Amino acid sequence: TRTIHVLDTTAPIISLHGDANITHKAGNPYIDANASWSDAVDGSGIIFTSVEVNTSVPGLYVLSYNYTDYAGNAAGEVTREVEVINLPPRVIDVMGDGNLSIYENEPNGTIVGVFQGVDPNPGDVLTYSFVGIEETDQSLEHNRTEDNASQLDTPEFLHIDTKGILTTLGQFDYEVDPVEVTILLRVMDQYGAYYEKLFTVSVLNVVEDFDRDGTEDHYDSDDDGDGYEDSSEQAHGFDPLDRWNYPQSPIVRTVKVTEQNQTLIFGAELLSSGGLERVEAGISVFDGSGILITEVKTEWNVSKESKLLFTLDNFSAGQKIRYQAFAQNIAGRTTGQFLEYLVGEETGLGKWWSTDLEMNGGWRESTWLGIYLPNSKNDWIYHLQLGWLYTHSDEEQGLWLWMPEEKWVWTKAEVWPFLWSGSTSDWLYPIYSSGERYFYDYSLNDVR
Repeated sequence: TRTIHVLDTTAPIISLHGDANITHKAGNPYIDANASWSDAVDGSGIIFTSVEVNTSVPGLYVLSYNYTDYAGNAAGEVTREVEVINLPPRVIDVMGDGNLSIYENEPNGTIVGVFQGVDPNPGDVLTYSFVGIEETDQSLEHNRTEDNASQLDTPEFLHIDTKGILTTLGQFDYEVDPVEVTILLRVMDQYGAYYEKLFTVSVLNVVEDFDRDGTEDHYDSDDDGDGYEDSSEQAHGFDPLDRWNYPQSPIVRTVKVTEQNQTLIFGAELLSSGGLERVEAGISVFDGSGILITEVKTEWNVSKESKLLFTLDNFSAGQKIRYQAFAQNIAGRTTGQFLEYLVGEETGLGKWWSTDLEMNGGWRESTWLGIYLPNSKNDWIYHLQLGWLYTHSDEEQGLWLWMPEEKWVWTKAEVWPFLWSGSTSDWLYPIYSSGERYFYDYSLNDVR
């Protein structure tokens, strides 16, 4: 006998369909061409790779193809390399009319423009941002056409959100801020590839002439036309755009002079400051013929006090003067009324009480008579204990006093508090009890 074994010892052959090296754009679906096998015994068929190409993740993918026939003969492995590549965005355009401009004084958040990028890869996710520009970048020099047309620190004036909407971060002033702002914009896809482009944002002028005098406000020192410069009004708290809100001349009143031992105390009372917190005020003093003797002034904080006092000396008893208060601010100088005064008049020049100690409010204190308030014009005094008295001094340093109830009585330092009564021709002695005044009458030897 002869035994014959028919054996399959020939391995299958794998044939790759398509290129062995493929470059594929990210985002596009990838469809593999697969491979085929052929075998002397088994025939032929299609081979599918087990490796998946993720087109949303750029990278190199190696696809392998294998086949083993029924006899266990393995074909040689065949591979294909697929490189998924990402192409960067290639265009940035301004939607609409493509005009990047903004009028001055537009509010914060005003939309300047909307950008749109173009990416060659499907399914792109684009984001937008600023890129810093160095001052030394010569490519920006063509944008600097005026002194105020140089590059800004972009984030301080403009904002770009991730969707490509360009807005303002504040108000532009055409006369102060740059009239052209250069920005370098970047559009980036989800894979980090990007495209950059320079743009220029123009600031447009709005004619601002509040008082319509033909001079734009930026160059007009008096915007509201009230006659006062804006800087002066602002410095003193006035509105430079309100023609009825401006400083006015102060109004001052001359306070009647008072005197302490030939030292005169002058006063100024401010009736209106003209709208300012501080004014300059003082006193002018003239002689009887109208010639200026002296003038004093000081800065006045009107919020703290309404009256100012000035103390002046070097005056002579019997000297006649004229005086008036004055006040001035940026609106001008005004004066109070003229008043006259005879030095020594208020202190009782030539009066019997002129040497007594002067107290506050015109009161005086005698070393023997006590405390009283004199009236230099009619010789009446108000005595704290005896009440109203009409006084007349004699030539022996005595003092005649007329009292409404007792008529004329006489006293002096050596006999006080005894009073000689002209009515009874005897002495009276004042007694004070429970707020009442009594007299011990020596003519009656009793109290009444």
